[in-house]
Amino acid sequence: MRSAAANWSKRFSQLKANYLARLSSAVIVLREAVSKSDFRQIHIIGHNLKGSGAAYEFPQITEYGRDLEGKADACDSEGLRATVGNLSAYLGALKIP
Repeated sequence: MRSAAANWSKRFSQLKANYLARLSSAVIVLREAVSKSDFRQIHIIGHNLKGSGAAYEFPQITEYGRDLEGKADACDSEGLRATVGNLSAYLGALKIP
């Protein structure tokens, strides 16, 4: 019989995988928002990433979220393009056990 900790660990891994799958969609939305200079939408997504990254044990996603928020507030399109590209590369390199 599996322990409660082992069951939670397996479930949490599934939750993390689902979270990362949703973030792939968020990157698409972010790219579109940057192309339209929709800084409000970028700020909202950044805020959500800032809050959710640490909850799923991805502190780097929290940092990307914070960066997106700040650059959206500053209307920094070039900086946002770079951050979205870096976030996309980071997500592509992640592996969930």
